[in-house]
Amino acid sequence: MKREKHILVYLLITALMLTGCTDASLPGTVTEPSSVQTAAPTADAGTQQDSQITQSDIDISVTDRDRDDSYVESTATKIVFEEDKILIDGAGASASDTTVTIMQEGTYVLRGASSNGQIIVEADKTKKIQLVLDGLSLQNQSGPALLIAQADKVWITLAPQSENLLSDAQEYQAVLGETTLDAALFSKEDLTINGTGSLCVTGQYKHGIVSKDDLVITGGNITVKSAYTGIEGKDAVIIADGQVTVDAGTDAIRSTNTEDALRGFVAVSGGILLIQAGTDGIQAQSLVQLDGGEIEIQSGSGSENASSKPESQWGKWGPVQQTSTEDTASAKGIKSAARVVINDTRLTVDSSDDAIHANGTVQINGGMISVLSGDDGIHADQTLEITGGTIAVEKSYEGLEAGEINISGGEIFVTASDDGLNAAGGSDQSALGGRIGQNPFAADAGKRIDISGGVLVVDAAGDGIDSNGDLQISGGITLVSGPVDGANGALDYGSSATITGGILMAAGSSAMAQSVSQTSSQGSLMVDIEAQQAGTPLALCDDTGAVLVSFSPMKAYENVLISVPEIQSGNTYTLCTGTILGADAYGFAQNTAISDTVVLASIEMDTNHYQQTGSRGGFDAIREPGMNGPWKDSSGQQRQQAEPPKDSLPVQP
Repeated sequence: MKREKHILVYLLITALMLTGCTDASLPGTVTEPSSVQTAAPTADAGTQQDSQITQSDIDISVTDRDRDDSYVESTATKIVFEEDKILIDGAGASASDTTVTIMQEGTYVLRGASSNGQIIVEADKTKKIQLVLDGLSLQNQSGPALLIAQADKVWITLAPQSENLLSDAQEYQAVLGETTLDAALFSKEDLTINGTGSLCVTGQYKHGIVSKDDLVITGGNITVKSAYTGIEGKDAVIIADGQVTVDAGTDAIRSTNTEDALRGFVAVSGGILLIQAGTDGIQAQSLVQLDGGEIEIQSGSGSENASSKPESQWGKWGPVQQTSTEDTASAKGIKSAARVVINDTRLTVDSSDDAIHANGTVQINGGMISVLSGDDGIHADQTLEITGGTIAVEKSYEGLEAGEINISGGEIFVTASDDGLNAAGGSDQSALGGRIGQNPFAADAGKRIDISGGVLVVDAAGDGIDSNGDLQISGGITLVSGPVDGANGALDYGSSATITGGILMAAGSSAMAQSVSQTSSQGSLMVDIEAQQAGTPLALCDDTGAVLVSFSPMKAYENVLISVPEIQSGNTYTLCTGTILGADAYGFAQNTAISDTVVLASIEMDTNHYQQTGSRGGFDAIREPGMNGPWKDSSGQQRQQAEPPKDSLPVQP
């Protein structure tokens, strides 16, 4: 159960961002009209498109043709740009000054350079066209450098070892019918980019690459630098291979279709993505699905620009500035208005806002995930389900938050400045009026945390595991460190906490400590002990002195809650510290030995659920489920809240 520390490396994103992109630079400051921002609905403001649509209904497949980057140059039409003219060798295209228009189905090889050139594809709706970029450098002063106005589908193939550049100007107005053209590479039709060469797209005016249908990437080294959105496929963005580097003033990669519940998705199954976004890293309306590849995301200048900052700074992401509570810009790493599914990906996120967010559900079945968040590590308005993978929430306000949290597998490590896990009501808002810490939740029997397997390690300054409804533990290993203050507890639940299997070890402060419910079928004990320093090993030993289970809490502690299958009424146990044989990085071990033993408490179990708390205050207090106020002793008198241990570590900011 050793924890692999995943280090986020974002400096290389900046270093790679403009490699080969020296023909154009972005303006120093940009102000985008509000109408442009609202043109891309965000997951914060959106709702699930259709609750009856399932993940399997959405087609995220990639065809063999999309992967095929072959072409025959001898039969292709060759087009060469020179500064003030265009040379065409073959049929299907015509030139006017420095603009070439492609009208017929076929393959076109494009080379050369122009400081005010343009390619327009305007063919019959039934025609398929392949554009081979082989050393092409175009900047256009009055619109997109490459405009796909009409065709059935277009493939852009990046020729082997070629370097290609497309850029627009800082200011222009261009329309095609009712469509505003505002990207350096703009397509109204399905578009696929493949090959092994490189392509650098600089969207100086607004966006980098925009497709009003599907956008598929199956190869190439693609770099996008944009004032606003980096890459957009209205119906879908599908990335199966290649290296894609995006530096965007607002969203880096997004799909925005809100009209069709089967569209508006982003799917990644391979390749390398290096993303730096002023607002959201990856945003979709129906689905974000990750099935492979390596992804690094920094959004909103990262977790250091956290939502715990003053309101004068919160929401200042990218060139679009939030000015009121109605603004819906956010700086999440991954965001979906419906669902996020992660099956197998190496994902690192450093986000100002939530690292992974869905207005509906988040499902994690595998992968290696490491996040630093200025707000929630992983948030789902409805359900968060984890069945596998390794997840490290290195920094967060709340680690895992959802209306319902189900954990049946995986290895999960959570560090939180508030609650580690929180099953709460209401949605997570990123506007100024909904900043973190401003939405308290009442007890709600409909909220639930269910742990049936896997390994969960929590280091929380607030409640370790907090369910405004029920908490159910039936399997797995759950280790909770914290809190050290008296206003929170290692466990906090509104209705019940039932344990029927697995291992639970929780250590923290005593004032608001809660044990499991008396109806639990697996035995438990909760005891106040002399305050211990963070990192002090804690072992539960049987009457022979053998260690049943051990753990080294990451925070100072004075209250211990343990439940393991071996605990039974009528037996005697001791809580000890010392040197644990075979303990891992978290001090965890089972069925082992201890040396240099110091006994912290001795417990004679006269019931399956033993509680001895409030000992330093002279009370045997039991906190009622869902109770948020002061404790009371057996006579009903209010109990004074205990002070944190004098030798405790400071609460993390």
